[in-house]
Amino acid sequence: MGQINLRAETNETIERYAGHIGYSVHEAFRGHRNAARSTLLLLPLARQLGIDPLWITCDPPNLASRRSCELAGAEFIEIVDLPPGYRGYLLGQRQKCRYRMQL
Repeated sequence: MGQINLRAETNETIERYAGHIGYSVHEAFRGHRNAARSTLLLLPLARQLGIDPLWITCDPPNLASRRSCELAGAEFIEIVDLPPGYRGYLLGQRQKCRYRMQL
């Protein structure tokens, strides 16, 4: 159906640009709230690891990902510009939406 990962460490790059959680859903399974549900399933592990707050980021034009963050209970904080040295910048990304979840 897709994949989800939890980045267990916390640093400025994760908090501002990469996020603690990253997910992708295969096209055939999109539109069924799988990313939001998977995010919720990872929260107990994130709490156990002491991640608080938990950050999720996504590209501003990706409305489905933004909605997934909101359905999982994350709060939109801001849109930030990516620094030229960030890996995503080299792939053409220029901004990230930042969502925060208090655990």
